[in-house]
Amino acid sequence: MYIVIDVVKEDRSRIIKMDEKGNFLDCDGNIIPNEYLKGKWENDKYLVGSDQVLN
Repeated sequence: MYIVIDVVKEDRSRIIKMDEKGNFLDCDGNIIPNEYLKGKWENDKYLVGSDQVLN
């Protein structure tokens, strides 16, 4: 378990960018509507370093 925590803290993993309300964001920081995501594998979700804070 500590290995996973260390990986996240050291920015060696990626997470999907979200705002403070839990909305998924694209690379420009725009909210991706849920209807665009539902049932789709390909979408505009954006991966960021695990140490990045919400903005």
